[in-house]
Amino acid sequence: MASNLNGSQIDWQRTNIIMEIKRSEKLALNNSSSNVNGPPEYAARDLTKNGEIAHISLQEKMYTLRITRAGKLILTK
Repeated sequence: MASNLNGSQIDWQRTNIIMEIKRSEKLALNNSSSNVNGPPEYAARDLTKNGEIAHISLQEKMYTLRITRAGKLILTK
């Protein structure tokens, strides 16, 4: 998917993703005592801003997280 985007579009998307995942403002975290030492939890709808798609970058590669009509998650490169 990233191959269809130019460098400035990718930088803009990365900036937006970083802004979206600020824990104190944008994410629904599980604050129960059982999760204190566990991995962070994120609501998929928070990552997609209540939409169906979010772009996630890892090591300069862009991935797409998609919520299907059936309510399942698909992560593609």
